[in-house]
Amino acid sequence: VSQMLELASHPEIIKAVIDSNEQFAVMDKRDEYIDTKDKEWVMQPKNQNSPFMNALIENNISKILKTKAVISTTEFGDVYFPKILLTNAYGVNIANTIRTDDYKQSDEQWWNNAKKEYVQIREVHWDDNAKIYSADIVIRIDDSNGRFIGVLRATTPIR
Repeated sequence: VSQMLELASHPEIIKAVIDSNEQFAVMDKRDEYIDTKDKEWVMQPKNQNSPFMNALIENNISKILKTKAVISTTEFGDVYFPKILLTNAYGVNIANTIRTDDYKQSDEQWWNNAKKEYVQIREVHWDDNAKIYSADIVIRIDDSNGRFIGVLRATTPIR
């Protein structure tokens, strides 16, 4: 959890989330755009990412997220996080380490809970994208004034 908290407060991640929020705040027909992109995402064949998906999986922020895909600890050995995703305040992905089920996360209970709870550990569940039984660490991201700006979610396998 401490490593994910550190990741969620990384200056480049905070800047990317703020920049994304600013971009979405002035967007005409924002909700329509989000819904359209979400439908396109879900309809994309599972074995083929669209250029839009690849842009989110391969951007500079995703590269930072990928640096925490394996964390070596003395207590637990190597801890794997095959899926880490970052959303803005509008609940859409701005960076992912792998493809997610959908683009829009704001319709998910875990995401809405993150707006109220600083850190959540989700119960064990099957993660179809990562193909593992996992528990998730979900972290609310705030700006320097303590206002909600986004969410970081890291999926780790249960051994």
